[in-house]
Formats: sequence, structure tokens, C-alpha cells
Amino acid sequence: MAKADKKAGNVAVEGCVASYVHFNNKIAVLVEVNSETDFVANNAIFKEFAADVAMQVAANDDVAYMTVDDVPAEEQEKEKALEMK
Repeated sequence: MAKADKKAGNVAVEGCVASYVHFNNKIAVLVEVNSETDFVANNAIFKEFAADVAMQVAANDDVAYMTVDDVPAEEQEKEKALEMK
């Protein structure tokens, strides 16, 4: 837990952009997944993860928010409380 607390202030300034376009071209998703270092961002596993996130967003009919700024504060607090359990 102490290690996680130490990293809490770190800024994720590197990352990659991934996309998913459905075969019928009727839905497309573009996501940005950030990391702390370019070493991680350039890793093939990280890029595959970002592509998988894009595909999962496209497949999920329940996506309600486009950015973290769109999420109401009370919803953010509820999710934080769940994470802290």
C-alpha cells in the first residue's frame, strides 16, 4: 500500500491511441490510454491492451460517459468508495 501511495502523485504523460472500427463501419471508437513512461507506452502488450479497450467500449451498449469530466461527482465518489473496499 505504501508503494501505491508513493505513486499516487505521478502523472501519466505517455501512452498510446488505439482505435476499433466495426466490420460494417457503423461504429468506431478511438481511445487514449496513458502510462507513466514511454517504455510502457511502446510495449506491444500495452498497445494490445489499448486496442482491446477500444473493442470493449464498442461492444458495450451501456457506455454512458465519454470522458472523466462527463461523470457526475457523486458517481465518481461512489466508484472511489468501491475501489477502496
